[in-house]
Amino acid sequence: MLIRAEAERVLLGIWHGKRLLHIEPRMTGGGKYELRTRELRRDTPLKHATALQLVRAAIALA
Repeated sequence: MLIRAEAERVLLGIWHGKRLLHIEPRMTGGGKYELRTRELRRDTPLKHATALQLVRAAIALA
């Protein structure tokens, strides 16, 4: 899992995130390691429970 904080956005990246699209279908990307990212801005709706679910699922993939 990757969290990249910038001035205007935060990128949430998950290797093998393709397997987690049932939790957050708005993740985008692709590639060799099934990387999926979600760009978050101040007005991006993302529930706290969904973020926790993604983190737990990403840890379980490791």
